[in-house]
Amino acid sequence: MLSSRHPAGWLAALAGLYWLTGVGGTGWGVLLVVLPGSLLLAGGLAILLLPGDLRTPQLAAVGGAAGILLGFPAMALLDWGNGALATLLSATGFVAAGWVARRGSLRSTTSPS
Repeated sequence: MLSSRHPAGWLAALAGLYWLTGVGGTGWGVLLVVLPGSLLLAGGLAILLLPGDLRTPQLAAVGGAAGILLGFPAMALLDWGNGALATLLSATGFVAAGWVARRGSLRSTTSPS
């Protein structure tokens, strides 16, 4: 179990917050930004607020993967610069979630029962 809050949760939370506020989708563009934004924000906050749970990084990782996949249509439909930055932040949130998950799995296998 993780004993302290992992700072990588901030990366995922900020990436989700940028998806929800910075990309600025309207109409059908809202569908592009809601899924990765909400998953990254919820996953990042869960990493910060529930530091011992080994399943919370999965939420941020799914949001990061969705942000990477939906970032390319966001670049084409909404705004190229904001879509590229959101895609980069999604990749950062995805890697941060993997870092937290790997750190938690190493601790849980080496701790005595």
